[in-house]
Amino acid sequence: MIRHETHSNRLDLLPLTIVLVSVLAACVPPRLEIQPPDGPANSPTRPDFDLSGRMPELPLALPGSSPLHLASAALTDSIADLLGGDYATAADRLAAFLNRLEPGDERRVTADLLGETLFLLGDWDRFLRYAPFYSAGLFDDRILAQTFRGQAPFRSVIPAEPITLPLTASQIGTPALMVSVNGRSSRLWLDTGAGLTVLTESTARRCGILPAGAKTTADTTTRHKVAVRGAIIRELQAGGVFFYNLPAIVLSDRDLRLPGPLGHPVALDGLIGWNALRHMSVELDLAAGFCRLGPSQPIVENRRNLFWMGYPCACAAMADGRPLVFGLDTGAAATSLRQPFLEKLGTQSLPRRTAKIAGAGGTESREVRFVPQLTVRLGGQSLVWRELAVWPVSGYALTPLDGVLGADLLAVARLELDPGAGRLVLHPRLR
Repeated sequence: MIRHETHSNRLDLLPLTIVLVSVLAACVPPRLEIQPPDGPANSPTRPDFDLSGRMPELPLALPGSSPLHLASAALTDSIADLLGGDYATAADRLAAFLNRLEPGDERRVTADLLGETLFLLGDWDRFLRYAPFYSAGLFDDRILAQTFRGQAPFRSVIPAEPITLPLTASQIGTPALMVSVNGRSSRLWLDTGAGLTVLTESTARRCGILPAGAKTTADTTTRHKVAVRGAIIRELQAGGVFFYNLPAIVLSDRDLRLPGPLGHPVALDGLIGWNALRHMSVELDLAAGFCRLGPSQPIVENRRNLFWMGYPCACAAMADGRPLVFGLDTGAAATSLRQPFLEKLGTQSLPRRTAKIAGAGGTESREVRFVPQLTVRLGGQSLVWRELAVWPVSGYALTPLDGVLGADLLAVARLELDPGAGRLVLHPRLR
């Protein structure tokens, strides 16, 4: 879950900066199982929440201040466009609204939300045009946008029929795929938590990719900073799927070398990030050893339970029906909770112990709280976690997250992910 996301990962702030976060691995990983249904199983293609029919409670997280609840109709309409996956319309609304606002919190959050959306769309000229309105947290994105501006336009080719490719698990359980980068074979993790695709310096060099533009720094969970530079991947191929002129970031091999089981380091060539994954449907089945890539498949009256708010997010619920919002990070070894969940849980005494957090650039130990057991409805299934850690970071989205879903989901289910259709579905593994 190394990520370029334009959000800081510090304890109580959510400024919009680049963040590179590695696998969060507790001393005792959470145990996860799918609970058998009491009655007839719900169709997995009918997830629990429908974002198209109602507006969920999604406060926006302003840098350095309390979450801002939506007050204006223009901002509410823009968020509705984002929830429905209409990013271009959302950007147009936000730009028109921004031009009418006086200085203040609402203008700041509108500007940063516009910047986030334009960065997602790869509209580098418009992103830089509105740069004077952004908060300081978007400074690193400006440097990358200057690097990407003027390059050949990004283009993707997704076959009309899904293709099936071999999928393997890394040493820590994250999904990995052999792909071709500029004609050279490379093993990349499929990482929904990475906003941009990532390459190590040695992989970039081997594939004939030269980092360009100014070097910038990235914050990490471990409070280490790492240096990154922008680059363009001329061609990334996975079977019949092609991405041309794909924006990416390059960082040192050392900073992308992570601690694995028994202390042995985990080295990787890079990560396929959200800027590629969002253009197709992705089905991950680690147990069967395959992934399926294809075009988005909208379903009539489909319930949208997956959306982007500066980060891919999924709607879920506690056993008593209270709604939850989780980030989705297939590059993280384990699911973890965040502070907003504790506020919903109420004042409870939770066990504490020391756990190691491994991030790009280093590791450190922190004392964290653990939820002994949690049942969550997600993607048409009832999931039960035991010993689930509450990490002392605020999250990465523009709305407060209750937690971040990791690759431990793939140990118990086949994951069907369709960003274009707004759909996340879990299919339990047959035992």
